[in-house]
Amino acid sequence: MPRASTHNPTRRSTSYSPVQENNYNIDRFSHAHRDSSRPYPTLGNVMDRTNTADPNEGFTDLGFRDFIQASRRVSRCKLARIETNPYVTELLNRGVEFVTETNETFNSVLEASVIHTSNVGSMLMDEIAHVNERIDGHQDGIENLEKDIAVLQDWTMKTDNATEKQAADLDLLKGEMITLKDLNRGLVDQTGRLEDDKVRLTRRVSELTGEVRDLQRRCNEPEV
Repeated sequence: MPRASTHNPTRRSTSYSPVQENNYNIDRFSHAHRDSSRPYPTLGNVMDRTNTADPNEGFTDLGFRDFIQASRRVSRCKLARIETNPYVTELLNRGVEFVTETNETFNSVLEASVIHTSNVGSMLMDEIAHVNERIDGHQDGIENLEKDIAVLQDWTMKTDNATEKQAADLDLLKGEMITLKDLNRGLVDQTGRLEDDKVRLTRRVSELTGEVRDLQRRCNEPEV
C-alpha cells in the first residue's frame, strides 16, 4: 500500500452531512448507552465532539446508529488530512459518503455495514499517516545515526587494517629474533673455539719460551 501522509488535503465532498437533526437519535434513547445515570447526548454535543477528532473519544455513550454516524463524521475529518493514491481515496470516500442511488433500493443494514467498514479503514489509514509522520520527524536522527554507523565502520576497517599490519610486523620481528638467536648461538660457539685456540696458543708460547731459555742457557755455558 502506498505510504499515506498528512501534508496535503485530499478531495472532500460537502454534499452530505453525516449527523443531521432528522436522523439523530431516531431510536429515542433517553439515557446514555451503558450508563443510565446520564442523559442521552444532544445533537450539538455530538457535533462538537466530532469536530475535534479526539483519538481518546470513543462515543461510548451513543446508540449504534448514532455511533456509526458520529464515526462517519470523524472519518471525513481524517480523510481530509490524508493523502494517498486515488483508488484508496475513492474507496474510502465512497464508503464514508455512502448514499443510495435513486434507482437502488435502500438497505439500512448495507448502509451501516459499508459506513462502519469505511470508518475502520479511515482510522487505519490515519494511523498509518501518523506513523509516517513520526518516521519523518525522526528522519534526521536516522540519517545522523546512519552517518555515525558509516564512520564507525570506516574506523573499524582502519583498525582491522592496522591490526593486520601490526600482526605482520610482529611476525617479521619474531623471524628477526629467531635469526638473531641463531647468530648469537653461532657467535657463542665461535667464541668458545677461539678461547680453546687461545689456551692452546698460550700453552705453545709457554713451551717455546721454555725451549728458548734452554737454548740460551746452553749457549752461555763455557766450552770444555
